[in-house]
Amino acid sequence: GNGLTISSGGLATFSNGIQFANPTPAYDVAATTLDAYEEGTWTPTILSGSGNESTDGTYTRIGNTVHVSAVIIFNAQTGSTQFTIQSFPYTVFNSDGARGGLSVSYSTSSTYFTILLDQNSTQARVWGQGATGNPTLVSLSGKRVYFGGTYQV
Repeated sequence: GNGLTISSGGLATFSNGIQFANPTPAYDVAATTLDAYEEGTWTPTILSGSGNESTDGTYTRIGNTVHVSAVIIFNAQTGSTQFTIQSFPYTVFNSDGARGGLSVSYSTSSTYFTILLDQNSTQARVWGQGATGNPTLVSLSGKRVYFGGTYQV
């Protein structure tokens, strides 16, 4: 096989990816080849959550980059654990620079926070800004948090 298949409907599939540059000693073949594309849904989970949260998320992976967006709706929570989101669709690359960062686009909480993924992991910790401290689960009872961002795999 040649690694290229075109269906009768015109869909082309490539077994090894799509290369965008002529590989010579000046180019890294892996760096110039698109070898992954996927769209899907994911279900965020909460570390030590009460289990009565409602979550929904979508993602798109293009090459080594994943973009996620999601919402978490908290019902009654009792834990004092730092708010940690788990079950991201792909493991973050094991490099500090690959962790990306996620932004909270809207929240019914009065606390301003940022989200940073843990390297070589499928979880992210939520960090409070200023004197408010890190958000705990109990502080998010009855709240909604919408977020999105990009990281590398």
